[in-house]
Amino acid sequence: VSHDRQFVSDIANKIWYIEDQEIKEYPGTYDEFVWWKEKQDAKNLPKHAAEEKKSKPEKEKSVKPKSNPDQAELSKLKKELAKIENEIEALETKKAALEEGLADPANFNDLDKLNTLNQQYEELIASLETLNDNWEVTGLQMEALEN
Repeated sequence: VSHDRQFVSDIANKIWYIEDQEIKEYPGTYDEFVWWKEKQDAKNLPKHAAEEKKSKPEKEKSVKPKSNPDQAELSKLKKELAKIENEIEALETKKAALEEGLADPANFNDLDKLNTLNQQYEELIASLETLNDNWEVTGLQMEALEN
């Protein structure tokens, strides 16, 4: 928690906010959250203005709310995004451990061990790149559904 918006923008990759008396999560940077929130507020503003202009209340109809396929897809994408983020976090931890092993002077004389560590490191980097690409694509898909 910080009031320094630049600091938060530089390090945050997940924003928690309160809406409708619930804590909700936005998976992105603070700047992305601000942009998204402004968009959401702009969408909601015309709806409220149109409701206030109605002078006659309409007869209430007992209609079942239709399930929104976009909401189901959005929920699925949010779960997928959270899963990808967890995988990235786990790989980042493994990456740090491999980097320690590669930098450990005790391993400098053991070429087989260094080669093994280096191969594992390169495979991990490739996996991280793939996950980061998947994270970006999923985020863009979510953004498209939200608009």
